[in-house]
Amino acid sequence: MYHLLTLLNAGIHNAVVHAQARYAFAITSLQDEQLAVIVHDNGYGFNVKTLEQKVGITGIIGAALQLNADLKYTSTLRNGTVVNAIISKPRTKVSAV
Repeated sequence: MYHLLTLLNAGIHNAVVHAQARYAFAITSLQDEQLAVIVHDNGYGFNVKTLEQKVGITGIIGAALQLNADLKYTSTLRNGTVVNAIISKPRTKVSAV
């Protein structure tokens, strides 16, 4: 739960503080035992290819790694950023005794 909140917090924090977005929102949905988390803003955006690994994005990446999530983020200059994480339900190991 902590890492999920970290991912959401970092995405919204980046939108408000760094991107100076006029809006930012988070959407979650659960389907087929997968939780989709999307954070979207209309801020400045950035060039994904030249992105420096700063605290905000490393926080998002670190949280996604801890959640074993598939992470994708897209950004367009002057058009905002979308962070999309898909988290699969952990498989339960069953052992015969």
